[in-house]
Amino acid sequence: RKPGPAVQREGQHAARAVDKAGLRGVNPATGAIGDVIVGANERQVRRLADLTDEIEQVGVGKTVNLTLNRGGRQSSVTVDIMDIGARR
Repeated sequence: RKPGPAVQREGQHAARAVDKAGLRGVNPATGAIGDVIVGANERQVRRLADLTDEIEQVGVGKTVNLTLNRGGRQSSVTVDIMDIGARR
């Protein structure tokens, strides 16, 4: 079953946000792992809940500084927190 138009639009908004932030996901062709988020605002991220808790605490419309493991090296990127479910 194909996702409906609303789900497709939300996925497109999320994909644009990821692209804008410069984050790299899993390469679908090779299965190679992209960026692994290991920190958010200088707090360690070990589980998805660690990341979502920090994002919820900061809030929509603000920014969060993510620490990434990219190919064995750490880097950081600042991303805007947005509500991808909000009507545009």
